[in-house]
Amino acid sequence: MKYKTEIVIEAIRLKEAGVTTSAISKKLLAPSSTINEWLKKAKQNNLTAENLRSLSEQDIEEILRPRSWSRQNVILPDYEDLLVKASAPKMTVQNVYLQYLASVPEGCEPVSKATFYRELKRTKELASKELQDVCLLNSFTPGHMCMIDYSGDGVCWRNKNDGSVKTAQIFVGVLCYSGLIFCTATNGQTREDWLTGLRWGHGRNLA
Repeated sequence: MKYKTEIVIEAIRLKEAGVTTSAISKKLLAPSSTINEWLKKAKQNNLTAENLRSLSEQDIEEILRPRSWSRQNVILPDYEDLLVKASAPKMTVQNVYLQYLASVPEGCEPVSKATFYRELKRTKELASKELQDVCLLNSFTPGHMCMIDYSGDGVCWRNKNDGSVKTAQIFVGVLCYSGLIFCTATNGQTREDWLTGLRWGHGRNLA
């Protein structure tokens, strides 16, 4: 199928929950016409999202495949693979589409250029959305690591003796395991200032 079975099942589940087709289309990045086809097929076969979860991917494909796919021996592109190819230097989407056409066996039907461009764009948007959902978790051992740096543009302060205004640089240290933070002010960000910050932190069990 063009779409992963979990996308199809999620579309049907959302519709059962009362979500509009246009909202489902926007959420799942699938055309409304395609979603309506899934819903129609599911209704004809008395299938719910829960029923579909008990079926194999092949069974779902056979049930929900649009009729036009059955009539025509259409070779569907591997859009994820072609998206990688389209990202290569000096490679255009047009060239990728021509490569796809060349790979279609004799007697089989390719998808139209408009469909190819639309689905490749949809795949790119979906990949971008999945990347945004990625959460990287760090794992630290107690006493194993601390992170240090200077923050922003510093903090202005006034000398009580002569009234002059100066900028203090804020040295910050974080114990990675506990998340405890230490900070101190230095005159600048020289090598000696870094060492001063580390010495202060060490005296307070930062390092």
